[in-house]
Amino acid sequence: MKQHDNVTIDVFKDSVTPFASLEYVIEGIERVRQYAGRIAIHNIGTEYFLDPDMCDVQSSKDIDWPESSADLIIVASSRRLSNKDPLGGKAWVRDGKTPLGKRLSITRITSPEQTALAVEHEIGHMLTVARRGAKTDGSGHCVDSDCSMYWKPKMHACACTVCADQYAAQSAYIVDLKNGKRAPSLLLY
Repeated sequence: MKQHDNVTIDVFKDSVTPFASLEYVIEGIERVRQYAGRIAIHNIGTEYFLDPDMCDVQSSKDIDWPESSADLIIVASSRRLSNKDPLGGKAWVRDGKTPLGKRLSITRITSPEQTALAVEHEIGHMLTVARRGAKTDGSGHCVDSDCSMYWKPKMHACACTVCADQYAAQSAYIVDLKNGKRAPSLLLY
């Protein structure tokens, strides 16, 4: 498939993270592909120096963004990211005023199951899943405690039907926008 037929993802590896642990990230991307379908890994494994101070950054303006032409960027790290995030991930949008603004997640590599769940959850944030609708808590999380977009999802959680539909719709909107079609502004932060 061509790049404009998919939402593309670049997976960078923090310089202290073993290359083999990227298979857990791929597993998380595959989980999202079950809902969204139109997801393609553009590049994987490029090394990126993650400044430990960046893990506490709140504004996307303060981030040293990796060079990437992909729609979504994941930086896999074995560093502890924050005591505030139970999953070990954070997501930012470079320009939240445009639907195709660059989106970045730093995801902590832990166990295979935890990492795959965190990647699925953080991609959900980058695609604005659970930002609006009946099942949102108002902060980008689902109110369904069995959903992977819940603020602290259970280990083997999957997206609920509402969030799964949002994964599919949001990824379709990105593909439509990349192909010059109009799409609703649901991807705005």
